[in-house]
Amino acid sequence: MLISITEKCRMGCSHCMDDARADCDKFMTEDMFRKAIDFNLKYDPSITITGGEPTEHPMFWEFMDIIAEKVSKHKIFA
Repeated sequence: MLISITEKCRMGCSHCMDDARADCDKFMTEDMFRKAIDFNLKYDPSITITGGEPTEHPMFWEFMDIIAEKVSKHKIFA
């Protein structure tokens, strides 16, 4: 499952399949991110974070910590 956390990207690539833009202010909320990770882990242990450019999300590193926490507690990995 692909989890797109933002549409923001400063690269401006003409081939962008997400039509990401530097002026975009759309960011996934922490609550929605947690729900998406929980849903994903019910069906698939792999997680792919996408965007735009995921590191443009103001909570990118916090989101990575959430993934680490949830994966470490998941029954497949425990």
